Amino acid sequence: MPMGTGPLGLFYYATIKAVGYSGAGYFLKTKFKHSLHFLIFGIARTILGILVGISYAICTEKFGWEFTSPAFLIFLFPVRFAEWFFLIWLFYHRHGITTKQLVLYSVLGTILSYLLDVPAIVSAIYLPGGVWIC
Repeated sequence: MPMGTGPLGLFYYATIKAVGYSGAGYFLKTKFKHSLHFLIFGIARTILGILVGISYAICTEKFGWEFTSPAFLIFLFPVRFAEWFFLIWLFYHRHGITTKQLVLYSVLGTILSYLLDVPAIVSAIYLPGGVWIC
């Protein structure tokens, strides 16, 4: 039975991720005294995550991995780490972040991404208009 996320499901998912990622942006902004508004970081991280996530899902589908399979989730870790590493470097490399901090916050951001998956996926599935089943 084919199943997928409808427009409202994507909206729920993206909103939860954007709120969580904006919280991370707020933390980084206060830590590194950056003038960038934390919502910009959160929105940028959300957009990057959705674009890379869709690409990752399309690529892993060829291996027969579903988004709940252990292989999908394990190999998603370095992808998410790279996303966090890139964005934190992009926004904060001129503000005194060390390589050690960059790696640490990228790992913490990756863990945050996994934690945010729970309410984001649940909302996309259970809130009205979130998932279509054919």
